[in-house]
Amino acid sequence: MDHDTSTPAAAVSRRRGDRATYLEQLSARILRTAERALRDHPDTLAQVSSLVGEVIIELRRVEEHCRKLEQRLEALTTRHRDLLDRVPIPCFLTDDHGVVTEANREALLLLHSSERHMVGKPAVLWFKDRRAAEELLQHLQSNPRPLHRQLDIAPRDRRPSPMNVIVQRVDGTTPALWRWFLLSAPQSAER
Repeated sequence: MDHDTSTPAAAVSRRRGDRATYLEQLSARILRTAERALRDHPDTLAQVSSLVGEVIIELRRVEEHCRKLEQRLEALTTRHRDLLDRVPIPCFLTDDHGVVTEANREALLLLHSSERHMVGKPAVLWFKDRRAAEELLQHLQSNPRPLHRQLDIAPRDRRPSPMNVIVQRVDGTTPALWRWFLLSAPQSAER
């Protein structure tokens, strides 16, 4: 299964790099200010040295705190992904705009897709009646209660098939994340 590099842990890693760059710029600015102060006021060396020492101690404390938060986020992300993959039915998550953010193995198999082809795309692409799927999304935005609908899924390179679709909001998410479950629907005699 492909893994997206835009995970929360990857974002934290990018922010860590941004923080390091910022800290380097801040250190350089402090040194320039200290050099000017020493030229203009030689008696301020002790004051500047004390301030730089305090800044270094605080930066180390903040960096340690960030490291612990990153470890916790990584553990939660791994746990979340493990739970999603353990759901024995096809399931995917979308953001508030209906864009797929994650999909479990069963959903990828059912929709004949890969994580790389599904994540970042509108969920309506995997339904035969895209308009009905869009109406479902609009209804979710105005009514956050779980919804049940029968819709035909449209797997890549496969025939559409009817599914009972259950969509519910993931608790505690802002902006909203939506969990979509795809359950087999009975085949009617007309099909």
